[in-house]
Amino acid sequence: MSYPQADIYDAFATDDWTTMGPVLAAALEPWRGTTGVALDLGAGTGLSTAVVAEQLPAAEVLSCEPNPTLRASLITRVVERGLIDRVSVYPFAAADVISALDEPITVMTALNMIGHVAPVAAHAPTVADPEPVTFVERRIGRRTYTGECQAEVDRDGKVVWRKAWRVREGGELVDERTARIPWSRVDQASLGATLSPLGLAVELAGDLLLVTRAGETRAYVTPTEGPLDPTR
Repeated sequence: MSYPQADIYDAFATDDWTTMGPVLAAALEPWRGTTGVALDLGAGTGLSTAVVAEQLPAAEVLSCEPNPTLRASLITRVVERGLIDRVSVYPFAAADVISALDEPITVMTALNMIGHVAPVAAHAPTVADPEPVTFVERRIGRRTYTGECQAEVDRDGKVVWRKAWRVREGGELVDERTARIPWSRVDQASLGATLSPLGLAVELAGDLLLVTRAGETRAYVTPTEGPLDPTR
């Protein structure tokens, strides 16, 4: 999918990770000693990858991000964090991973992206926002970066996020990006209805959904439809 804000993504996302980072770290705690392979889908600029690598210090991490602009920042973050011996970066989208990476995966994370790709048996309830909501406003040097989102419900009852990212300097608007992003709302019940026939269980872990298979020490972690905007 298109990411019109890819080059300024971290201006909007970094603050979120002061909250999301500890939540993800806590969800991964049971697998802290794993020596297996961790897969980070939709890794973006590497904010999630950094948490996975830190929380699973003995694991190899495969970090996948199809957008080239986001992936450039991802590689930079991997290098700057000193993770080059354990983290490999791939350009794969979620649909390509199964055929491209034919190996056992112990832990898989999919932060801020599952609604782009996940058809579920029963969608979570859809709710429209009456007005745009400002999800972040951050000043970096002379410029202020503001993000707005508004959830709309289309004729099929599915959610479409109307997004706007604006940059101002001295009160003047100097840049604006907009997008309409289809999104599948996923909650514990809807994801569970899809995955239970496969022998997978879904439980809440803070603001995250944790998917495990009985008798196996494997996990799949993705956000709930909680207070954090899933399409940031």
